[in-house]
Amino acid sequence: MHGIEIDGQFKAYHEEALKTKAGTLTDTFAGKEIIITRTDSGEIRFTADGEVLASIPGFWFSWLAVHPDTELLK
Repeated sequence: MHGIEIDGQFKAYHEEALKTKAGTLTDTFAGKEIIITRTDSGEIRFTADGEVLASIPGFWFSWLAVHPDTELLK
């Protein structure tokens, strides 16, 4: 999974939801449109308002232990 934070709110994106081929997905979170891009090489990039968001790849259980109020995209 990949986790992001916007204005103190957290959302995680399950790897299965991001397993598309190269291309773009969109989501709405914390009042912002999130653009999720997977490159041909498999890199996943999150942006909002034209700025790259830091994303943290990891395991769901470890992310949830630190951020228990996380929203999850499955």
